[in-house]
Amino acid sequence: MTMSIEDAYQEVCHTNDCEELDKNGVYEALCLAGHNPIFQEIGTFWEKKRKSDFETINLDELIELEASLEDPKKAMEEAFAVFDKNNDGKIDKEELRRILKQSDVPGSEMYSYDDGMVEAIFAKADKNGDGFLDKNELIMMITEGQVSSSY
Repeated sequence: MTMSIEDAYQEVCHTNDCEELDKNGVYEALCLAGHNPIFQEIGTFWEKKRKSDFETINLDELIELEASLEDPKKAMEEAFAVFDKNNDGKIDKEELRRILKQSDVPGSEMYSYDDGMVEAIFAKADKNGDGFLDKNELIMMITEGQVSSSY
């Protein structure tokens, strides 16, 4: 359930018995408010505010941070364009295999991304069964964590 950033701030403060939020609390509040932040965005905000890793932010600063977040739809479209090497509007199994092998995702080096894994990912993510991942299917796969939570 998505809530306002103000309600998310209050919820996290109440749950963690705090008056301001540290980086983890900020991440949690942003997620409750319907965002999909990356820690790099939060870290950049901390640097901009000249805060140490152990400092916290108040509600006004959280609202400022929320306003600075990249539009998630735009970010996903940009990611899709990078993944879609042949610009056909879809990702085939070979493109996915190459993406996975070249990814900088922590822990990705633990996987071989063999044909069986690519087939399993397609079996879950290729909702229309056409043998390709379109932009919407890729976004669903990423946002639902199908790769990381299933393999």
